[in-house]
Amino acid sequence: VHNGETKMDGDEGLLRQLCVNLLLNAVDSMETGGTVTITTSVDSEPDNGGTVAIRVEDRGMGISAENLDRVFDPFFTTRDSGTGLGLAIVNSVVEAHNGTTEITSEPGTGTEFAVRLPRHGRE
Repeated sequence: VHNGETKMDGDEGLLRQLCVNLLLNAVDSMETGGTVTITTSVDSEPDNGGTVAIRVEDRGMGISAENLDRVFDPFFTTRDSGTGLGLAIVNSVVEAHNGTTEITSEPGTGTEFAVRLPRHGRE
């Protein structure tokens, strides 16, 4: 994947799906509208080639503490019309690229998904 001056090893289609799923999840969490903020950054770490960080933050309903550990489980959803596959796919893509995901959420305030992917070294 190449964007401007930043290069990253990875499957472009899967990384695109990761971003789409995070964005759709954020939008779906804001039933009455709101703000979604997407930020990206590149950290240069000489020892391992650096990482690319993608953060998607919404001002939606948030995720309850009892559901926080389940959001990546396939078919887990709290929505009537959801399939429960969007975040499971996000997790699979992150794992396939040797990355990590952190979730910060507060019910009634919103949620932030922070994905960190190595720039190089995908197996």
